[in-house]
Amino acid sequence: MALQCLGAAWGATLNMTNVGGTLFFEWGVSESVALLVEQVGFWFMVASAAAVLVTRSRVVPLLVAGWFMLLAAGHTYRGGAAFTDWALGAHAVRYMAPLALAFLIQPLRVDAERVQKTIRWLLRIALASTFLIHGLEALYHHPRFVDYLLVASDKLLNYELAEPVARRMLTAIGLMDVSLAVLVIVARKWRWVLLWMAFWGVVTACSRIVFGGWDKGFMALERAANGGVPLVLYLWAVTSEIPSRRRPDRPA
Repeated sequence: MALQCLGAAWGATLNMTNVGGTLFFEWGVSESVALLVEQVGFWFMVASAAAVLVTRSRVVPLLVAGWFMLLAAGHTYRGGAAFTDWALGAHAVRYMAPLALAFLIQPLRVDAERVQKTIRWLLRIALASTFLIHGLEALYHHPRFVDYLLVASDKLLNYELAEPVARRMLTAIGLMDVSLAVLVIVARKWRWVLLWMAFWGVVTACSRIVFGGWDKGFMALERAANGGVPLVLYLWAVTSEIPSRRRPDRPA
């Protein structure tokens, strides 16, 4: 969550966020008010990145979840690019990760095991939503995704990839992402699914840096939950079974 917040703060210094953009361009709010909201959002993200590491307050991650949800909603509302209508689903892990953290650092006064089980399911659903939407975007050959493959091939392999080949690769990637979205829900005991999703989430986040250079590093940080959430779910599944693997005490 700290990485997400830093990424959002970094990005806000370069461009107006979808929250400020919605206020100014879509709703006609004065520029001074929209910029004030942007400044508040920037400093809140900076403060939250530090606060989440040193405090156990539930308020901070709840507010962070709300901010990322507003960013996704603003992205959908403003439109103007391919597949923006799917932003709320594509960004699901970004706002569900801090929301889950809010109920883990200070458990509610109810059955703790039930709360944890519910949170795991919510994280799995958010993860499935993010991978499903990205998979569908790949299947529909999102123009930006095509560019990512072309540039990555040129920069990393020094090979000029033909666009038709890149589109076929995107089809395969889309089928994989959609399959992973289904498996993370129906095949909960297949832990390799979570590990692969963690790896692939990091790879796809870092593809922004490959495409645009380190100036686009904020886009990778904003997507920290794409790899972080499946990794947390994997570690959670492993550690939760440790007690059951202990050898029973021998009778005296």
